[in-house]
Amino acid sequence: MRREREYAADDMGENPDERISTGIRESGENSRALRLRQEKYQLPLIFGMTVLALLVVVVPLFVISHYNFLSADDLWHGSEAARVWRETHSVAQVAATAAGYVAKLWQTWQGVYASGWLSITLIGIFAEDAYYVGTYLGLGGFVLAELILFTVILRKLLGADILRSLTASLGVICLQVLLTDVPVEAFF
Repeated sequence: MRREREYAADDMGENPDERISTGIRESGENSRALRLRQEKYQLPLIFGMTVLALLVVVVPLFVISHYNFLSADDLWHGSEAARVWRETHSVAQVAATAAGYVAKLWQTWQGVYASGWLSITLIGIFAEDAYYVGTYLGLGGFVLAELILFTVILRKLLGADILRSLTASLGVICLQVLLTDVPVEAFF
């Protein structure tokens, strides 16, 4: 019976051994193609999960920021500029008052003067109900700046493709936001 199959296969121009080896080779190629197809979907899936993780980390901070109000340093630093705004409603005089206060800070305190300028002039003086905008500007600016920085470094210097560089960048940003020592002082 076996010989009849071999003769029949030879008559058809096929060798049973070739057919077996070809079948193994084809199944090997199919499994490799399947593996490549699965890998093709893995990176976008990981990227999507990283975007979701960043949203889970950042969105609650934006929601909480709506309950934020002037207090502590911001209230103290902005009191003179707020007084000038209530008396004159002049943006130029508020900016001059804030510049004078930041110059005084330069002489007496070594710190972050740009945030002092922002807390004195923009947030809470012109619209006290919009104090949460500071979190949107600060945290949103941080996320955007870090995303651009890491993506450019990974793409230009290390040669990563766009999806891999964005995934790594978003992961690092998530960790930086989560591992902030005192989020109240950092984001609110």
